[in-house]
Amino acid sequence: SESRILKIGVVGEVKAGKSSFLNALIFNGEDILPKACTPMTAALTKISYGEKQAASIYFYSEQAWEKIENYSQQYDEMFESEYEVYKKKVDATNALRRNMKAILLSREEKKNDIDKKLPKWLVACKELTDMASKSTIDRDEVLGTCKELEVADIKTGLKDYIGAGGKFTALVEHVEIKMNNEIFKE
Repeated sequence: SESRILKIGVVGEVKAGKSSFLNALIFNGEDILPKACTPMTAALTKISYGEKQAASIYFYSEQAWEKIENYSQQYDEMFESEYEVYKKKVDATNALRRNMKAILLSREEKKNDIDKKLPKWLVACKELTDMASKSTIDRDEVLGTCKELEVADIKTGLKDYIGAGGKFTALVEHVEIKMNNEIFKE
């Protein structure tokens, strides 16, 4: 039926390669959607046809951001608990060994190992709050708002909103991209 619209969703765990897959599938391998070792397109990104290339940037609401901050704090508590368990194991190992001492790694050195034990969504919330804390953006000015952009070049025009190190990336809840590309028409 001509009245039916096909919508395809690409979902998966954090850092699973969804952006890389879409770049390969619909953008001929060009890195339109950012990809990195941290969740760069953790926000929902909707891509559809439009006569003009444009984007609507929707920022988290104040309530949603508060939840992310609470989850980040929960991450901190769980991380600290896991680190304390690790320290006790090192102390116990050292008590058993007389000649050779086990080396105690710092929190930063142990981070990757502990992150693997924690829920990925908590790790992602922590990464978002860490990115936001490094930003010079006044959160109160953007939370709960939507920004409309005409984008001449999708690849460079969105880097501040969904790109690695983007000024607004951490605060973006979702993005709706309109592209003048026949693959999206109808």
